Amino acid sequence: MSETETEETPRPEVGEIRALNGLSWTPWVIVTRQEPDDVGHEIARFAVLDEMTDDVLTPVPDSLVVEIEETVGDRHGRRELAELIDRDPEIDKRWCPTRRLDPLGKPGIQGCDTE
Repeated sequence: MSETETEETPRPEVGEIRALNGLSWTPWVIVTRQEPDDVGHEIARFAVLDEMTDDVLTPVPDSLVVEIEETVGDRHGRRELAELIDRDPEIDKRWCPTRRLDPLGKPGIQGCDTE
């Protein structure tokens, strides 16, 4: 476990929906990748599910949001969707430290038991 993670907030899982903190509002995002950076800090790549108030990032299209909702409880399906989103050049993605991604309820893919 890295210094930025705690027992209460484990690192995000690919396909998990989390809330991005540190902004004037808290958009929901889907985690598309997570890995250590060059110095060993955990970072996550995410795509925004909500329309940004300043239109800086192109969010996940509504059609894919519907598919995300349909994969609650389906870890494999959610991970496949996250990988599809990660590869889509039309959807903006960004990296951030994992500590900026707050779990929605309990950590992990919604509707799935933790691994």
